[in-house]
Amino acid sequence: MRRIIEAGGGLLGAFLVFTLLHRIHPLAVEVVNVFVAVVLLAGLLGGEITGAVMGAVCGLVADSFSVGIFGIAGLALTTMGFYTGFVSRKINVLKAPRLFVFFVFMAGAELVLWSVLTALVFGGSLPWSGGLLLVQPVVNALAATALYGIYRRGKARHGG
Repeated sequence: MRRIIEAGGGLLGAFLVFTLLHRIHPLAVEVVNVFVAVVLLAGLLGGEITGAVMGAVCGLVADSFSVGIFGIAGLALTTMGFYTGFVSRKINVLKAPRLFVFFVFMAGAELVLWSVLTALVFGGSLPWSGGLLLVQPVVNALAATALYGIYRRGKARHGG
């Protein structure tokens, strides 16, 4: 039950931050994809299944904001969530520098998968937003690493 509440809180938080970022500036959501950060954290903390389910839900919520084909972000985030959970169980990535590099790699892989799916479905060039999309994996990894630090401190403080 606790995992469901944490996942619901993460999804609600991502939704609120996404809405706030979009109101501040529409291109802000191109730089920071909060749904990716939440899925990275869910995969790390909960494993493959939690990461995949959170990826599917966050991806469908993200797709509902887009004007493209419904499901592209869902598929990319589901895949990223699953593999984040899978790899984090096989390799110790919990130290901050390793965690950041791991998150950059996973967010970059998600961006590549999303780009390939978008190119296959729509054809033509991708919406790179003047290159802003290319910094997204690093910014998402920073956000996810910071969220993990906050989660760890809160868990230690409250005896979880």
